[in-house]
Amino acid sequence: MNDQQISDIAREYAEFTDMSEVDKKYISAICECFLKYTLRRYFLVEKEAVRKQFESAKKLIEARDYNKQCIGVRSRGILQRLFPEIAKEEK
Repeated sequence: MNDQQISDIAREYAEFTDMSEVDKKYISAICECFLKYTLRRYFLVEKEAVRKQFESAKKLIEARDYNKQCIGVRSRGILQRLFPEIAKEEK
């Protein structure tokens, strides 16, 4: 994520509150700092991107080519371990 995307998410989060504009800016600034810190420590991905990868792996598993099937099974296994919550949705 770039700085603009982080700022946009922080601003969007602040809009959920019923506070004054000054308070929303304060919350947005705190959220922005938190997001920057979190992104330095952790790898975050959008759930939709992971769902697309699950679909791609599923298509490879269904292919007639043995090599593609192997790649699909390995890819799906890795995704299931990294994102168990989304893997449960896929079943």
